[in-house]
This record gives sequence, structure tokens and C-alpha cells, in this order.
Amino acid sequence: MRDILGGFAENWTEATNVVLGASHFPDLEPVHGGVDVQVVRSSPGSGGTATGQLFFATIAGARERLWVTTAYFAPDEAFVDLFCDASARGVDVRLLVNGPNVDKEVVRETGQRQYGRLLEAGVRIFEYQPTMLHAKVMIADGWANLGSSNLEHRSLGLDEELIVAVDNAALVDELARHFAEDLDASEEFDLDRWRRRSLAKRARERAGDLFRQSL
Repeated sequence: MRDILGGFAENWTEATNVVLGASHFPDLEPVHGGVDVQVVRSSPGSGGTATGQLFFATIAGARERLWVTTAYFAPDEAFVDLFCDASARGVDVRLLVNGPNVDKEVVRETGQRQYGRLLEAGVRIFEYQPTMLHAKVMIADGWANLGSSNLEHRSLGLDEELIVAVDNAALVDELARHFAEDLDASEEFDLDRWRRRSLAKRARERAGDLFRQSL
């Protein structure tokens, strides 16, 4: 909790030029029966590398399953390579992203340009249908990261982000159950559908790719 409060205090100071003192924070009592967490904070001042490094290590280290939920998915080539490599070594890689109910269609279409390589490598991609999906969760075997960062350049290089990493079996199992429930409300995006995209859609994807680092 102190690390999370520290992240808030840093952002507050950057936005307001006001340094919060001890009177602004509650007295924290010891938590019994809680879950140990690792808090990772990233900021553009440091290049946002902490979140990127955590995601890289998590994907590269997955051995059995890699289930990712993200609201905005427009990964660079390095992350696409990581996902493809994970699938090639037998990892069950599933990506849960937004379907048609999204507030930034340009990000969605830019990310869809990468679907081909992922699908050909055996990665399964699901688009959530009922409403806009806003969760950001990465489950790798018995480990999970959850927080504010999406898999696109803005989150990984421009924005202030905070991620909590946990290896508690009960919590990871609960997150996995939520993931499975969300898949039931999603449509799988297959390779045939990707290959049948219209020329107009391909053009929009390519145009969005030109501005990937601003998305």
C-alpha cells in the first residue's frame, strides 16, 4: 500500500507542484492474511521502461499459459515477437481485447494489423462483445500482473502507470476464472477473417500504424 500511495504522491507533485506531507496519508495498520505484491511504477521521465521490462519478463518467462486482457492493443514488433515465440514453445497464449464497443477505434484497427502474424503463430485472439472492456491483466502460469497499463506505446512509453504483480495461487485462480467468463462473452478472431479484410480496412490499419507511437 505504501508503494501505491507513493506513486499517487509522485503523480500529484508532477501535476500540481505541491508535495504532499504526512498529514495527507492515513496511518496504515498491518494487514493479516493479505497477499504479498510487487508494485511497479513507470513514468515518461524514465522512459516508461519499468512496465515494459515487467511485461517482457512475464511473456518471456511463461511456460504453460499466457492470458492477457487489455483495453488497447497495438503492440510493437518486439512484443509481437515475444507472443509468437511463447506460442512456438507450447504456451497457451490468449489475448482478450475490445470488440466493436471501443472509444478509440483507431487503436483497435492499428492493433488488428498485427493479428496476422499472431494468429499464424498459434496465438488465439478474442474480442469482447457486450461493452467496452477496460481491464488490464496478464496471467502467466501462476503469476499475474494487473494495473493501469495497456499493451500499446502510450502506456509503455508516455503515460504514468502502476502495476501490481502477484504470485498468490488463490488470487491468480480467481483472475483466471474472470478471464474464462469474459471469453464466454467474446468472439474469437480467426485467421480466415483477418485475411478477408477489405482494402479500405487495411488502409486504415496502415494509416494508424504511421502514428503508432502517439496512440
